[in-house]
Amino acid sequence: MLQSDYFHVELSEVNQVNTSYLKPHPTIKNRYKLSLSKGSFNGRRYYGDNIDIYYGNDRLNIKSSLPYLRNGHNLVAFSTSDVQVTFQDLSEILEVDLFKAKIKNREYAILQKSKLRFKQLKRLIGGVEGMELLKKTPHLLMFGNSKLKCKIYEVAPNLKGKVDRSITGRFPWEAAKDIVKVELHFNRSQSDCLLDYLTTEIEHDREILLQYLQDKISICPIGTKGTTYPDILFMALINIGWNHCSYEVVFSEIQKQIDLADLTPSQKSARRKSLLKKVSEMKSLEHNSLMDFLEPPEDFKALSMTFPKDNCLISEL
Repeated sequence: MLQSDYFHVELSEVNQVNTSYLKPHPTIKNRYKLSLSKGSFNGRRYYGDNIDIYYGNDRLNIKSSLPYLRNGHNLVAFSTSDVQVTFQDLSEILEVDLFKAKIKNREYAILQKSKLRFKQLKRLIGGVEGMELLKKTPHLLMFGNSKLKCKIYEVAPNLKGKVDRSITGRFPWEAAKDIVKVELHFNRSQSDCLLDYLTTEIEHDREILLQYLQDKISICPIGTKGTTYPDILFMALINIGWNHCSYEVVFSEIQKQIDLADLTPSQKSARRKSLLKKVSEMKSLEHNSLMDFLEPPEDFKALSMTFPKDNCLISEL
């Protein structure tokens, strides 16, 4: 299921906002949470602790994971229309036009069930094209550059401690098992404002995400039948790369050493061919992209009665 997730928007030249539905942060000046009567607005439920609203010096900043704001969790599809409705409600609540706000950054993601346990899936991910490995934990891989970050992580551990307490007891934890989220965090926007983004750029985000799933996230299954010293050394380097950087970095460093070696051009060419042969031997002929290891999006309609009608767990593409 596809999901528009986190948004940080900023609106300038704001003379005043309606604070009737806001509660101030106990220690941070000019920071607020939502506090709605019975937690609802226009018949829609809002989990007001899942938003940060900053207002001061005629600037209004809003930071929120919209699925958490609307559902108390993020195991749910969140479409363009969901984003529009949410910001329309927030605009009415604060009595400002948030569709004129600039987008500072945002996240777009897909959630799918993995055919493998995440511990195994993680070891197959060799890197992300044009990105460096920024963070690695038992449940997460994060790559990035100056414009974009790509996070690949196991959803269930991430949900623990984050699901709103009012729904924890009836949350379908079994549905979250083996669900993997691939998320792109965009640091820049081509749009002039939120309205412009929702009209054009959000579809572009979707296309970029699908492109990463198919082509940009490299899959490199670990394993070789070779028992010679060069084979053992090569696998040792690959394992070092998996633990500390990425396969791509290891391959790049080996190529640099070949270039620096005191060898003839033909000898360097032979070394490069040998490296490419070892790389090709590691790659599966059947599985060339991350999507090959993920199940088709699940239909959560059977779980929809667990939550209020507006917060159903229904996946969609």
